[in-house]
Amino acid sequence: MATKVQVQEDPREVVQEEVKPNDAEGMTQKDKAYLTGLMKMLHSKETSKDVVGMLGSAPPETSVPETALQVFQMFDGEIQKGSKEETPLQTKLHGAVYLIQDLIEIGNSAGVWDQEVIAEESFGEYLKTFLQTYIQKGLEDGSVDPVELQEAVEPLMDEQQKADGMSAGAALGVPEGAGIDTAMETYASKKGLMRGRAV
Repeated sequence: MATKVQVQEDPREVVQEEVKPNDAEGMTQKDKAYLTGLMKMLHSKETSKDVVGMLGSAPPETSVPETALQVFQMFDGEIQKGSKEETPLQTKLHGAVYLIQDLIEIGNSAGVWDQEVIAEESFGEYLKTFLQTYIQKGLEDGSVDPVELQEAVEPLMDEQQKADGMSAGAALGVPEGAGIDTAMETYASKKGLMRGRAV
């Protein structure tokens, strides 16, 4: 079951709170502030009806990731209006976990699918689909920095996934034994994806 978060006034203000050390849940104050704003948008009267409609527009394996992407893009747009500071990717990944959980719960509660989704069975696949789309779009439009992405996901990868990543890097011309920064910069340079740097 998703954790409900008490919301505050304005998501643009909430995400500007001071960053403090990680707490016992492994989330910084900035992570929690981002999550609070995201949940406020998701459960607001202005958004919730549209969210239910989007969830019911397709089977859950399609509608949950697509709805999550729409909510994320709306929320990121609101944040950018009120803050010059970019939200760290790791903070967004924390938010995505809770967002997918809540969307499953909302869809089940509203009865928009033919049968109830068992979160424990479907959550991982829905999150994976969402992240693949979000990251791909972000790399294409420059809103996701490939180096920051690598730093965020590498701790979550097993040895086989890391080996697969190195193989993919070699195919793109990354020198064998290159450090992760060099590898990602080489990849990004070849794809023209680096933000704020000459490529």
